[in-house]
Amino acid sequence: MNRIARKTKTRTTVLPIPMPGRLAVDYYDWDLRLGFSVPLIEVATGTLVTATGTITAVVRLSGGRAMVVLSTADGNSAHVALNADIVRMVTPALHYGNRLNVRGTVTRTTSVQPAGIAAVGVNVEIV
Repeated sequence: MNRIARKTKTRTTVLPIPMPGRLAVDYYDWDLRLGFSVPLIEVATGTLVTATGTITAVVRLSGGRAMVVLSTADGNSAHVALNADIVRMVTPALHYGNRLNVRGTVTRTTSVQPAGIAAVGVNVEIV
């Protein structure tokens, strides 16, 4: 695992390198009956997750869909696919800098591509 070492006066801390797919998400494991908060890359494909981040990019796609990049202050991010219905509901608020709370399933198209989220519901906080 790639890590960056940051030296302080008392100790050295190890931080993960910011990258797509490492946004912290919350999910519930029904087998263990426990909730978890982990990086997106550690969650199985098809799992229902929730995540919150700042919109750092919005790309409009065909058919009224959109792809949003959510990022956190630590630099980690995730690609979130929004279907046409969701885009119609939140278009006025899909702007750089707004916060987005998203609920959706984890997606992976190939093993080398970072995990993403296919949104089934969103809430935008206008900043």
